Amino acid sequence: MEEPIQIYSQIQPLVKKEIDDKIANYATNAKYNVAQIPAHVHNGVDSGRIDYSDLENIPLKSYCKMYSASAQTTTATSNTVIDLDTTSFSNEITPDTTNHKVTITQSGYYYITGVVTFSSPVANKSYNAYIYKNGSLLTKGTSHSAVTDAISSTTSELIYLVVGDYIELRCMQNSGSNIDTKSGGDETYLTIFKI
Repeated sequence: MEEPIQIYSQIQPLVKKEIDDKIANYATNAKYNVAQIPAHVHNGVDSGRIDYSDLENIPLKSYCKMYSASAQTTTATSNTVIDLDTTSFSNEITPDTTNHKVTITQSGYYYITGVVTFSSPVANKSYNAYIYKNGSLLTKGTSHSAVTDAISSTTSELIYLVVGDYIELRCMQNSGSNIDTKSGGDETYLTIFKI
């Protein structure tokens, strides 16, 4: 009869290979770098002997913020795509500052917020912010101006998106004349993040 230590020394390489393969496969599919996972999570049997160096980095959640860097003129009752020409930050989402949209690179549930600030609105008119998915209206927010100071319209949505879906921020106003949007990351912007 073999001693337990001899049996362990014979099966240990097989178990180690199986553990290594499962961790590598899971980490590759999920894009995790086990070295970045807290030690108490993966410091099990033989953790000191498993080589994690070939695994990909853990991605941060998918997120992006884009905004309009300059004022944009909107025509009354015209559905206007907001010129999201500047990216504040982005990870695992493709911002397109030429076509003013973001494209999804990982399927999942996303929370999206769009804000459009109109400068010098006409009183007693409505001002809308829209989020479009793949060219179709997803959600809208409406503000009604009682004053002629700047007014912001905000809309948000929680939705399941798949790879290749794209999101745009649009607006419309019914003032009867041209109205400019305000520019900047705190005035007219789109944020999106995967939850």
